[in-house]
Amino acid sequence: MLDAQGLQDVKVESTDGVLSDHYDPRAKVLRLSQQVYYTPSVAAAGIAAHETGHALQDAEDYFPMEARTYIVPVVQLASQIAPWAFVAGLMLNSSALTWAGVMLFGSSFLFALLTLPVEFDASARAKALLVSHGIIGPDQIGGVDKVLDAAAWTYVAAAVSAVGVWLFYVFMMLARGRGAPAVR
Repeated sequence: MLDAQGLQDVKVESTDGVLSDHYDPRAKVLRLSQQVYYTPSVAAAGIAAHETGHALQDAEDYFPMEARTYIVPVVQLASQIAPWAFVAGLMLNSSALTWAGVMLFGSSFLFALLTLPVEFDASARAKALLVSHGIIGPDQIGGVDKVLDAAAWTYVAAAVSAVGVWLFYVFMMLARGRGAPAVR
């Protein structure tokens, strides 16, 4: 599929782990777990095609993927600093520092929202690729739909969770600002 899309520079590798399938835009490598790499099944084909969808997004400079890739280092740093800033702000009774922690927690929320269009688009591309290349027949698309839709719902759940966590901290700070006792 990669070659047919003009992506001969993208390597495909087997990697350890379960659910470790991913496309690395920096290294131009599609890494598939051994269960996907070595298993000739409709589910494995769907997962491999989904990751190929990410390689296509990268090749086409798909904006949501570019934005998500760009903020990954910032989100990783923010997720390490946020709890410390939040707790330090509470301990030092520094509203500014505590709010800084809350805002840093918000980066996970932003990342989760940017992830949704990237993942849904990759799945749509995967389905089209599998059918157009004759890898699966129209009668097998239901199996691919089930696998990719289940994966998509995990990203939706992650986004809802990230929003919920961030809103918890926002409301906690707003309540604290109104004279409510601090949560300890």
